[in-house]
Amino acid sequence: MLKYNVSYFLLDAVPSENQVGVASKLAIALTSKGISPDVCTFNSLIQGLCLSSKFETALEVFQDMKNKGCQPDEFTYNMLIDWYCTKGKLDSALRLLNEMESSGCPQNVITYNTLIEGFCKNRKIEEAGKFFD
Repeated sequence: MLKYNVSYFLLDAVPSENQVGVASKLAIALTSKGISPDVCTFNSLIQGLCLSSKFETALEVFQDMKNKGCQPDEFTYNMLIDWYCTKGKLDSALRLLNEMESSGCPQNVITYNTLIEGFCKNRKIEEAGKFFD
């Protein structure tokens, strides 16, 4: 049976090669061998999906992550907030920020830099300023 660090390395390497289908199959195979996905596994899949412009599938994996009792971390939320900001979906980014806060996940400088940059690039300068408070 694969040890955790080897399986995580494999999952982390596959999406960087834009082979998300392979990563998904590998995650399923690992689960069938008794290796439960953890936050790092889910983050790797979500990141690969976002990089492959498969954001709807990334959101499904995010929901599956929560349904399986795996608590998203700041990296998870920051990836998705960044994607929403990049696509100009600022309301969705704010909803995710609220979810992040209500779940007890700490926001960090990356969270706020991402939001400020996203709002500024979308010409919402006044709204971006509110994140400085």
